[in-house]
Amino acid sequence: MNSPVANFFEAPQQPSTSSSIDSLSRSIGLLSINRYGNGNPSQPFLGTYPRTHQVNDVIPQQTPVPTAWFRDSMEAAQNPFLEQRIFAEPHNPLMWPPQDGGAELKDHGIHQFPSLGLPKDHNFLANAKTQHGSIEIQKSLKSNDNMQLMMTYIKAVPFTVPLMMDQHGCHVFMKLLDFCSDTQLRFIMAEIVQNIASFLELSCSRSGSKSLKRLIKRLQKSPMLAVLINILANEFYPLMLHPIGSHVILECIDTLQPQQNELLYIKSIEHCLELATNEFGCIALNIFINRSNGPYRYKLLNSISNHVVYLSQDPSGNYVVQNALALENPCCNRDICSQLKGHYARLSMQKGGSHVVEKCLSSREMMEHVVEDLLHTNQLIQVAKDKFGNYVVQKALQVTKQLVSVLKKHKYALQHGYGKNVWNAIENEKNSAVDHSEL
Repeated sequence: MNSPVANFFEAPQQPSTSSSIDSLSRSIGLLSINRYGNGNPSQPFLGTYPRTHQVNDVIPQQTPVPTAWFRDSMEAAQNPFLEQRIFAEPHNPLMWPPQDGGAELKDHGIHQFPSLGLPKDHNFLANAKTQHGSIEIQKSLKSNDNMQLMMTYIKAVPFTVPLMMDQHGCHVFMKLLDFCSDTQLRFIMAEIVQNIASFLELSCSRSGSKSLKRLIKRLQKSPMLAVLINILANEFYPLMLHPIGSHVILECIDTLQPQQNELLYIKSIEHCLELATNEFGCIALNIFINRSNGPYRYKLLNSISNHVVYLSQDPSGNYVVQNALALENPCCNRDICSQLKGHYARLSMQKGGSHVVEKCLSSREMMEHVVEDLLHTNQLIQVAKDKFGNYVVQKALQVTKQLVSVLKKHKYALQHGYGKNVWNAIENEKNSAVDHSEL
């Protein structure tokens, strides 16, 4: 008969019949959702602040994802390291769900993860937080001594979160992930998800973010991943506003399959406008969009194009519009071009908007529409003399000759102020043409 220690470090075998238990996909139900309301713009914009889409209007309601099921069975786990049956029997209820787990669970909270209730060895934590101690503990984890591995695990689990947040301790945690079984990983997860406030603090610390990114890689094929994604989805907005916390979300987009990230994509569309108009959120959103693919990227781009007039005038939102244009998605660019028709002149005289118009002029599909819109406005000379608009007109001169003939009629109006830059650009183009003809 195998020893209890050997069985403890042996990962349980998956039962042959698949269990479609959705209890943990709803395990974060006690957390608040949509608590971040839409604020009013701080200054008047062209158009009104749009309402965000309802989730059901954007992506059909997600079907329940099969997830792991954990019973809070302290009675069955009084001494998990001595009771062989707890870790050795593949059909033990602590390890595998019953056929009707959803009916048996009355509470779908995070605490459904089992807890070991181990005593804390504070000397271990202090040692792990030193460079030398961290290296020594990692060496012990690499050894083939199961007893040594078990004792290290027992000491480390109660300090999971402090280890993850420490610059040296995080390496102990990541090494522990390499050697622990799926059963042991459940108890580690219990420490991580039991407190949302500490989870946010963990995600927004440099070492904690690094630890969570490694955990995401470790959970790629585990049903426990659904629990982590659920928490990240509920805290999507504050995490995306944080320069470090956003990396945890982006790691999911880089590492996991699109269907595993569906909750994150739903939240990204729900908070798209709020993120786009935030100084830090716009940066994270641009990266999120660039790393997304397939229908999810299209839905995000569609949300941006539907509100492009508003976003183009926002100090942060204009960067999101520029990024969307740079992706050169034909459908998205056509929608943006259509939405901006009649607004190019006014946008050209705004700091952020002028950059958007210049980006439109760089697109072959949009260039003619922008120039035509500028030609038919009675504000063309005003745009040419504006401190921002003159750059737009100079850009337009590089791509069209029709605009030149219109501007030449207003030579004297362009001899002063910022308009002089436009007239110099016309003269330079003419001189350049003469030089080429002489050649």
